[in-house]
Amino acid sequence: ESPKDCEAPWGSANPAGCTAPRMADQEDLPPDEPPTNSVASVKAGKVTDSALNWLTASEEQVVQDDLSQLLSETRGVCEKLADAAVKMGAWQMVLWQPRWVYAEVDGLCYQKISTTEKPIGKPKKILYADVKQIEELDCAEFVLQTASRDYTFKAPNEDAATVLVHNLRQLRQLRVRPSGTGSDSV
Repeated sequence: ESPKDCEAPWGSANPAGCTAPRMADQEDLPPDEPPTNSVASVKAGKVTDSALNWLTASEEQVVQDDLSQLLSETRGVCEKLADAAVKMGAWQMVLWQPRWVYAEVDGLCYQKISTTEKPIGKPKKILYADVKQIEELDCAEFVLQTASRDYTFKAPNEDAATVLVHNLRQLRQLRVRPSGTGSDSV
């Protein structure tokens, strides 16, 4: 009768009926008790540490790649609603101003643009930590709400607005979680 081939996950005991060879230094311990001071446990610990370090590094690289992609996708020309609306009797006129909008790791920046759509002037930043909510509206509009005021923007189209809102929410969550500041509502 030939021995059964057994593949047990790392660190687990041989399954019942398995006749796979055992290492010479393994002791007969209860199943819940790991071997101590043995070559096998030291090697397993090194393998486990190495695997965990590799996984951690891989996760960090994925997060960094995701962050880079979010930042590169979250930019372009949008219109920003001017702060004060002009009142004309029962009517009010709103003014949309073209702005170059781009995301950074800690906030959404916007700045004036020239007639050739090149950014000019000093950029202003809305910090993600200050943003209480990001809301998508109709007609490609979206709002970043802070405690002090609302910032309303209009994207070139509905799809662009959806992408911008999605990306801004993700960037905000990345910045809010580590510091523990701000609200997690979206």
